[in-house]
Amino acid sequence: MKKNIRTGIILFLIDIIVVTLSFLSVIFITKSKEILYIKLYIKPFLGFLFIWIVTSIFNAKYKSKQYLNEAIIAIGKTLVYSLLIVVSSMYIFNRFEYSRTIVFGTVFLSSLANLLIYILYLINKKYKKYTDEGDESESTEFPLESIVEPLKTEGFTFPDIPFEDSISTNLKLKYLAQQPTLFEFLEKNIPLSKIPRKDALIINSANIFNIQNYESNSQLFFLNLRRINDLRRFNVYFIQVNENLNYGGFYVGTCETNEIRRQNIIRKYPYIFAGFINFIDFFFHRVSSKLPLIKGIYFYITKGSNRPVSKSEVLGRLKYCGFYIVDNLIIDNQFFFIVKKVTEPRSDLHPSYGPFIKLKRIGKGRKIIEVYKFRTMHPYSEFIQEYVFKNNKLEEGGKLKNDFRVTEWGKVFRKLWIDELPQFINFFKGEVKLVGVRALSEHYFSLYPKDIQELRTKTKPGLIPPFYADMPKTFDEILDSERKYLNRYFRNPFLTDIRYFFLVFYNIIFKKARSR
Repeated sequence: MKKNIRTGIILFLIDIIVVTLSFLSVIFITKSKEILYIKLYIKPFLGFLFIWIVTSIFNAKYKSKQYLNEAIIAIGKTLVYSLLIVVSSMYIFNRFEYSRTIVFGTVFLSSLANLLIYILYLINKKYKKYTDEGDESESTEFPLESIVEPLKTEGFTFPDIPFEDSISTNLKLKYLAQQPTLFEFLEKNIPLSKIPRKDALIINSANIFNIQNYESNSQLFFLNLRRINDLRRFNVYFIQVNENLNYGGFYVGTCETNEIRRQNIIRKYPYIFAGFINFIDFFFHRVSSKLPLIKGIYFYITKGSNRPVSKSEVLGRLKYCGFYIVDNLIIDNQFFFIVKKVTEPRSDLHPSYGPFIKLKRIGKGRKIIEVYKFRTMHPYSEFIQEYVFKNNKLEEGGKLKNDFRVTEWGKVFRKLWIDELPQFINFFKGEVKLVGVRALSEHYFSLYPKDIQELRTKTKPGLIPPFYADMPKTFDEILDSERKYLNRYFRNPFLTDIRYFFLVFYNIIFKKARSR
């Protein structure tokens, strides 16, 4: 009972935030002098907000739903009743001077955003025990890249063998005779001349039975020229490969990434049709394969073959399954990766997959808290945070440069702060405050100087960071900004947070500061 009440309160508060943001978004999109229109429409907006809340309560929208259709019906009724009351009020009180775009735009945008959030909430609630493959756990944790198991390849050396007994010649003249670029890629990263042919396996198959009968730790090299897109269960396959390989052994595979598939469609079809075909392909292969009501039909039709996958998900799954990423390259319009077995698959950590995720972050007193967010990255991206940092470094503003883990719609979510909305759950749980430094992962936290680490952990992190008050560009400027805020905060907590709140508000409204 208490859980249902808590859920209802959370949905109620999120609903108010969503409607408010919808109103502001419509004004920002349609008008140039936003602050004037906010003042002009604030009273009718408050009236609409009251109508929206009353109709929502009347239609039991804030009650915990068990089925998707119940939520859709409740939200649909709220939309219809609210719209009827708003239109009737405009006629009764003769308020035709109000912009139809702002009035109806707010109503419909609120409904769409509300529906999206409710659907994501229900999907996450009902199917959090399952991934797209039905045999891997849903994310409840965000693994920390700073917690790395010792590599079990230390001290490992490949045997000295005659060159003619190695796999090098067979690969070059037989298996990869038509793919010289791929052979050069392998030769650059793998000591092919030191790997005996008897300890190597080269296949072109998506059938897991072809590798299940090999003795554990018996191989030093495994190459599969078949795309992993045709595998039904990625992790099951990767774990079997890991089991077959000896520590320090190499696995080479290939796939068609989402970006490569999109480019293939653009090249194959006329430009005027390519966008539509890409949308259909996206919905069929990447959306329907995850929707709980039609996922079973999708896999019945496709048998799991030709399923697109992102670069970050492939690398993240491999890292999760005990591999170290050696290198990757696009060759002949296919993404090839080379990884090396360094540990057993990780069974103590749960990969992130659903639309609603919890990220492990450092809170007050160095306590680990779970920060709620909407997903903006591809699945399994958390496992390659350190890899991306080492290869990409930081860009202006302190974000990882060219972070391929972020999805296209994730960039939009970040731009509009939609991904941050669930953090209000943390706020109402008392884990974060309104204004304060952003909660960081352990890996990112480890990059900070000791003095700022100490200051950070003496107070709660916040929803609104001082970043948007100072707008620093470099990592050092971010450190200075946070140090200045924290020193001021400990001298006068209340006034400091009030001052920063209005500085941030001013920058967002008038200087168009946006999340990245």
